[in-house]
Amino acid sequence: MIKRNNNTKPGKSSLAKVFLVLFSLICLFITGISVVSADDAVYSTVGGTWVKVNEKTWTMDKDGDGKTDVTLIKEGDEWRYIFNVADDSSMYYGWETDIPDGYQVENGYGTKENPAVSIQYAHTPNIDNDGVQNGNYTGGVDTNKVFSVPGSSTIMMKLTADLAAGDYLVIWTGSHPDYTAAGDTAKGTKITGKVDTKEYAFNDNTITLGFHSEKDGEKGYGYYAVINSDKNQNGLMATNVATDEPIPDTGNLIVTKKVTESDGTESTDNNVFKFDIEFTSDNAGTTAALAEKKDYGDVTVENGKGSFYLSNGQQVKMTGLPAGISYKITEAENTDYEVSWTADSGVITKDAEATAICVNKKKPKEEVKRQSLTVKKEVKEAKNGAEESFVFHAAFEGLEENAEYKYKKGEAETVFSSDETGAADVSFELKDKESVIFEGLPVGSKYQITEDGNSYAASYELTDFVNAVQQKQNNDEVNKSLSTGTEIVDADENAVVTFINTGKEPDVPETKTTKIRIKKVWSDNESKTRPAAITVYLLQDENIIKNITLNNDNGWQADFDGLDVFQEDGTTEYKYSVQEEKIDGYTSEITESTVDENGENIKLFTVTNTAVSTGAIKVTKAVEGEKAETDKAFKFNITLQKGGQPVTGVYNLDSKAGTKTGTIVFDENGKASFELKHNESIVISGLPIGASYEIAENPYKYYTASDEGKYSGVIPEGTAEVNVVNTHKEMYSISVTKTVKGNQGDKTKEFDFVLKLTAGDGIDLPAAVEYKKGKENGKIDLTNSEAEFKLAHGEEITFKDIPAGIGYEVTESGAENDGYTVSSENASGVVKADVNVSFVNTKNVGIPTSSMTNTIVMLLIVCIAVCGVVYGVRKRR
Repeated sequence: MIKRNNNTKPGKSSLAKVFLVLFSLICLFITGISVVSADDAVYSTVGGTWVKVNEKTWTMDKDGDGKTDVTLIKEGDEWRYIFNVADDSSMYYGWETDIPDGYQVENGYGTKENPAVSIQYAHTPNIDNDGVQNGNYTGGVDTNKVFSVPGSSTIMMKLTADLAAGDYLVIWTGSHPDYTAAGDTAKGTKITGKVDTKEYAFNDNTITLGFHSEKDGEKGYGYYAVINSDKNQNGLMATNVATDEPIPDTGNLIVTKKVTESDGTESTDNNVFKFDIEFTSDNAGTTAALAEKKDYGDVTVENGKGSFYLSNGQQVKMTGLPAGISYKITEAENTDYEVSWTADSGVITKDAEATAICVNKKKPKEEVKRQSLTVKKEVKEAKNGAEESFVFHAAFEGLEENAEYKYKKGEAETVFSSDETGAADVSFELKDKESVIFEGLPVGSKYQITEDGNSYAASYELTDFVNAVQQKQNNDEVNKSLSTGTEIVDADENAVVTFINTGKEPDVPETKTTKIRIKKVWSDNESKTRPAAITVYLLQDENIIKNITLNNDNGWQADFDGLDVFQEDGTTEYKYSVQEEKIDGYTSEITESTVDENGENIKLFTVTNTAVSTGAIKVTKAVEGEKAETDKAFKFNITLQKGGQPVTGVYNLDSKAGTKTGTIVFDENGKASFELKHNESIVISGLPIGASYEIAENPYKYYTASDEGKYSGVIPEGTAEVNVVNTHKEMYSISVTKTVKGNQGDKTKEFDFVLKLTAGDGIDLPAAVEYKKGKENGKIDLTNSEAEFKLAHGEEITFKDIPAGIGYEVTESGAENDGYTVSSENASGVVKADVNVSFVNTKNVGIPTSSMTNTIVMLLIVCIAVCGVVYGVRKRR
């Protein structure tokens, strides 16, 4: 049997079947491995006449002996030619002649130059070529047969066997007609027992099979082998594919959206509903076409799926859909509607317009149970008989979203609205005996009522509609707000919240004061370095409230009197402390004590300054590089410690030795920070000798700091110097553009690219590269120094912040396999400036030349003449 596949594309006319008489396959009989000449073909349809049996079956009696020589069975695109042959176990060659216009043989397999080769079979006599067993095999035999597929490089065999004890099959690579299974077993592959369909491969175009069976013993299945090669895996089959681009059969689909109220009347809602549509096909070519991204009218389809959005009264129209495909439309779930469809699924018909209508009917809303809430005000022991107003706030949760509610105060009615979350906040005022009533609150919603603080003590009671007290709370402090808990609006409750205010004069705490003295003590042997005056600060709860200058004139001592002992609440004591300015060359110690002076307790702060040797540290900043920013400020962090303890306090900056002036403060952890620009320096003086320092510069993009930006050492008796140099790293970009040209260039196709980076001397590769593609910004991690990306026609991608000196190479893959000619400019090199790389893909299908046209015309004339001669000869007969 020989198969012929007509692989027509969707919409391709079946005109090829008209050429049935001209279609021929020539089979060559093979004996052993020798090939009979093509001119001596044993079986052929050339010159024969087909007789139609039915719509699917045709027969041919080529030799006129009244018997069928060839049977043709047409099943769709597959045509099977069944030849009656003398030896169905031999190997045959076959090819197709007179190929119809508009078609070619796929991959050339099944042409005269590359004929199709039949599949061969090896088996015990009790099994036929289809693998059907008829009884058990007989014993006492030794067979040998050579199987060859000329031109192939690999022989493949699929074997099923069940051999009796003592029986075996041997396979040898190559042609060995003189071997026997019993005598040459060691030279090949021996197979015994049961084999459940195993595949073997041999790197040769010929194998030899030997079989040995013992005469005695019970036999069974035997063996069955299917033999082919890398050259003839499809056996005697030729596939015809269309060479011209067909005009597909198409149809349209319209989807309409309607929305109605629960009573069936048309809705005025403008809600947007999402729809998904899926297309399927039994045709492989159509399925492949649907997998590609394409716009069908209003909807984009990719991988057979698309989506769209519709409001009430809107519709989408999908045009140019392949005829014969099936569709299924689904709407995203919406619990507020009942959905009904007219034709949500179906099949696209050629030149027809399918319609689908989706109707969403609003579900009737359940009746909401509602209750009221009353807030009352009572005032007891009103001060001086005054009629005061009290401010309240009502906070609600769980209301209907974006809904209006109201409350009444006497005859006045006020409207308020909830937000999109169902929450609302309302403020109102009440006097004695007044109340407000909130109406229509949904059962299950929540509320909390708060009264602002005032000069009254407050309490509240929460009661239900029968005045049963459910909750109460008192607040005896004045000027303090009072809130209920978060309460729930219960069914059949109609809660009442009564706030009761009782007049109460606030307790005025007795004001108590204290006196503080600050005394300065010098321990320096009357050193000439002692300053003439020093400023000290008095702090109240860490806030500076007083400062004074101490000197010889006031005896290095000062008093602060009338200081409050307690804070405003009358119970919490203030905490007082003292600080002084940092004095270079001195350490400072502050002690606290109490002294009695004329029966009055005075808090004494003694500040003792001890002379010490000091040092300094100087930090100098410089920047280098062509694009270095000389006006950019770089931040530094410095940490000082001595003896494992942080060095704290305020230190002076030496403006003569450096460019910075003023002071710098080291916090309780011994840390401080400062900023420097190019050619600026800072000198911190008065630092304790032997203190250790650590300086760290913040990292900055595009800059490399000397010593990795970290410096450390010990303060000497003099000045420690730290020189920091930041080198600007030259960074550039690589831009890649894509252009598609030619009459067959696909300007929607995305092409595959790879950017490969190579490290330069002393330049490390980044772990990832940042990119900009249109409005898209992102980052691609480098894998083996490579970044993969895609570009379509007209697109550009720019890779940013590529260090100068790095090598680059941009390559495109896959386009040439699709028939494109690829050219590029500047696709590789070393980054020394911004790089622009361009790729141009060109794909053209040529128009036949005049010489080609003349040749076709001459061939057509010859064919017509031959047909005329044949017709005339037959008519005479």
